[in-house]
Amino acid sequence: MATYEASLRRRREAAYQATRRNKPLDGIARALLQSFAVLLLLAGILAVWVHSAAPR
Repeated sequence: MATYEASLRRRREAAYQATRRNKPLDGIARALLQSFAVLLLLAGILAVWVHSAAPR
């Protein structure tokens, strides 16, 4: 039973290490997504401002 638990632990550790290898791309994707969200928010604020400043 101990060898089965050890193999599970090794498998879990290998899976964890495999996901840790791809972290730089995850960081880049997260930064791009945050930048896109900020740009979308600024575009929305600008659209509301232009709409409210338009002559009636």
